[in-house]
Amino acid sequence: MNRRAHGTLVKVLEGKDVRNLTTANGAVVLDLRPLLKQIAARVGIEDQLAARTSPTTGQIVLLRSDQLSAAQTAVQALHVLSVFIGLAVVALYAGAIALAAGRRRTVLEVSGASLLVVGLLVLVIVRVAGNAIVDSLVKTQANRLPVHHAWVIETALLRDIGIAFLAYGIAALVAGWLGGPSRPAVAVRRFVAPTFRRSALIPQAVGLVLFLMWLAWGPSAGSRRLLGVVVLAAILSFGIEALRRQTIREFPAETVAAEDVAYDSARKPALN
Repeated sequence: MNRRAHGTLVKVLEGKDVRNLTTANGAVVLDLRPLLKQIAARVGIEDQLAARTSPTTGQIVLLRSDQLSAAQTAVQALHVLSVFIGLAVVALYAGAIALAAGRRRTVLEVSGASLLVVGLLVLVIVRVAGNAIVDSLVKTQANRLPVHHAWVIETALLRDIGIAFLAYGIAALVAGWLGGPSRPAVAVRRFVAPTFRRSALIPQAVGLVLFLMWLAWGPSAGSRRLLGVVVLAAILSFGIEALRRQTIREFPAETVAAEDVAYDSARKPALN
């Protein structure tokens, strides 16, 4: 009931049409009586339910009707601000990386580390704050579990943000490592160089498959909105193309062929 009331309230504040929503005595009410009747019919306690409940049982007052207009205006403003702030954050990170000539890989790794730390902090705060709030509000042990479930439902968006930051931070760190001077990273670039030289579509296709798998999993709110999907896809495509160009510069076909010949020449006397 708490989950349904929460979802219905969000739809009302966003100005969407909602079933089983009525206005009575100046209040916006969610009518769950049909749900209660269905449950009673399945369990076989329809007579007991009718005898022990009042006509208003199952009706949840979400908000007073005179508060609805102001609340909807606030929600619309919040949506606009959230989109603007999200784009501003992406633009600031991209600008910092673009302006760091000669140190772009380092700045990318620092940006990824900052996202990783923030994501961890958000998840830890949600968990610790939830336990503290439940302990402060509920004194009866039997009531702690339902109140904890209510907290989990209401903070689902914060958890999505934390998980998204973790994923994006790890992706940025991996991207910075792949473009770095370490031996494993250079070996990976040398291994994929022939594929990168053959076609620019192959790495993009692989990236598209991985991106679709990410969307199918959908751990973050951004991956369930069109704007977020477009931004993530653009960043991924740009990163793959940047790695491909770096790899081709480092390992052109002539250089790789010459290295292979030198390696074979050095290996034959050793075998003999």
